[in-house]
Amino acid sequence: MQDLDRMFERLSNQPVPARLNRLEVDLARQMSPPRAVAAALAWRSVAVSLALAAGLGIGGSAAAWNGARAQSHDFLSGAQLAPSTLLSNPE
Repeated sequence: MQDLDRMFERLSNQPVPARLNRLEVDLARQMSPPRAVAAALAWRSVAVSLALAAGLGIGGSAAAWNGARAQSHDFLSGAQLAPSTLLSNPE
């Protein structure tokens, strides 16, 4: 156990190698994409989001319009049974 203590003491007294001082900066540089690539990905994702939102908006509007048109026909077909026509004399 004392051997380990002496070994750790010698290790702690040694100076830190210069390449370890920049280890964190080098790792961050390697892990992050270049700015041009990141900017292109950002613009691409914005464009895809806008296209998807426009498609959903147009599709939803078209579906609502078709549903509203179908309901309006049903409503107008019941106009023959309005109280004014039921009470009138057909003769």
